[in-house]
Amino acid sequence: DSGDAAAQYRFGQMCAEGQGTTKNGKEAAKYILQAADQEFGPARMTAASWYLSGRNGVKKDEKKAFEMISKEAENKNPSAMFSLGCLYAKGMGVEKDASLATKWFTDAKSAGYPVPDDMLYEVNIMYPKSTSSKSFKIPTGDSTLVRNVQSGLTQLGYDPGKADGRISSKTIQAVKKYQAKAKMPVNGRITHDL
Repeated sequence: DSGDAAAQYRFGQMCAEGQGTTKNGKEAAKYILQAADQEFGPARMTAASWYLSGRNGVKKDEKKAFEMISKEAENKNPSAMFSLGCLYAKGMGVEKDASLATKWFTDAKSAGYPVPDDMLYEVNIMYPKSTSSKSFKIPTGDSTLVRNVQSGLTQLGYDPGKADGRISSKTIQAVKKYQAKAKMPVNGRITHDL
């Protein structure tokens, strides 16, 4: 109650989990939000997740969650960078943007967060209309593989677009057509097996 953000955060967690006290979501939210208002990173991340889910009496507010996670991502919090990528990919609290999703996933991975390699690629598959750009590069450093697949598809009579190492919707459609004909799983993913 004296205003120490770390103590407020920890006490809020205790209230949320019923540790040493009766479980009390409203009391948990009160203290977690007070700590978050003081820009205490762990409290901001917890509060953001509660704003996303509408948990512990916190009214669901994706925009508020986006603001909190953005601040933490700007503070180089790897978990926040990853979460921000997810928000951009799904359009939660912000307009969908695959380019920004990819940027934040890449930054999170560079900061040591365990972002699966194919997640960076999946953004374009799952949310192809979430970007104003016509294509974006797989940020795993394997644009040579993409270029080789595009060249191979062209030689086989498919139209993957320009062989530039960048994945476009045209490339994905050509991959899917090839996969269907080759009796492979039709998922549009570019792999070494493909």
